Amino acid sequence: MTGTSVCGGLFGYGYNAITWYSSSNSTVSCSGGSVGGLIGASGNADYTYDSFATGAVTGSSSVGGLAGAYWIGSIAGSYWDVYRTGQASCSSNGNTGCTGKNSGNSEPNYWFNSSTNPPFNAWNFNGLWKTNGASYPTLNLPIVTETTAVVVTTDTT
Repeated sequence: MTGTSVCGGLFGYGYNAITWYSSSNSTVSCSGGSVGGLIGASGNADYTYDSFATGAVTGSSSVGGLAGAYWIGSIAGSYWDVYRTGQASCSSNGNTGCTGKNSGNSEPNYWFNSSTNPPFNAWNFNGLWKTNGASYPTLNLPIVTETTAVVVTTDTT
């Protein structure tokens, strides 16, 4: 993701957003501020739970491994990869509710093939998510089948 300001790996700007069980390994690069690995900026009563970010993050101000400018709201049970994001803090407001992993590349495979390492211990690996041996967890896409025929009529009156 490349932009000028308010950039994030999942979304740029949230307003009354609740983000649960989310992740991003996207590279986020903005020439301006409010830049985060998952969220660029929060505007009002945003909440981020059990999420993580691992992609490289660069910007000029209000930059964080997980969130850029996080003004009103809270972060809980969330993580960022210190080495891969290149960021020493979770958000521009510090590390409250967020834990850095893989500092100095000491845990490069922390996110791989795990359903027990936090935040994954809160995720649903019994159907919704699946672990991958040498990569990040992925979402199991549901198989949708039509069980009832759809009838379309046109009212010309």
